[in-house]
Amino acid sequence: QVRISRAAMKAAQEAAKAAKAPAKGKKK
Repeated sequence: QVRISRAAMKAAQEAAKAAKAPAKGKKK
């Protein structure tokens, strides 16, 4: 369970970073 949580957290963080980068550039 800990391994899945770590992988999910890493994937979520990467997805948020990738979505935040383009969203900020597109909004501005």
